[in-house]
Amino acid sequence: MTPDNFLALESRIKAAIRAALGEPYAHVHVLSAAELEGVREEDQLSPAVHVLYRGFAAGQAGGSTMELEQFWSTVVVVRNLADDSGEAARGEAGLLVMRVIDALLGRDFDIAGVGRIAPAKTQLAPGFRAGHMYLPVGWQAPMTLWRQGC
Repeated sequence: MTPDNFLALESRIKAAIRAALGEPYAHVHVLSAAELEGVREEDQLSPAVHVLYRGFAAGQAGGSTMELEQFWSTVVVVRNLADDSGEAARGEAGLLVMRVIDALLGRDFDIAGVGRIAPAKTQLAPGFRAGHMYLPVGWQAPMTLWRQGC
């Protein structure tokens, strides 16, 4: 099925993550880039999963169809100041990122699949800053577009 909206996967990815985050993760915020605009680091919601569109690559085209692959990132953000080494934040983020992977790995939405983790060279770098652990996972989403009316 061709999506009506090129970025339709965003809402589906967010819904799949929310559905997979049962207890003890029901309090986790699942946010898009638009919801993060203008938020200062010290004010951002935590724990959170940010769902970010990262672009696409065109593939095979033929007649009325076009294969492409969209790239998305899910970034787990955890603020934990229990220790200066960041070990507590990394531990908390590591557990949460596994829930995100469990929600999306092998997942096939009606308009595209998101079930493949992107190659390492395309991943965002993890980071730790001001008590915040940022742990990204990049995803590839193959999609077939059909010319409308075909």
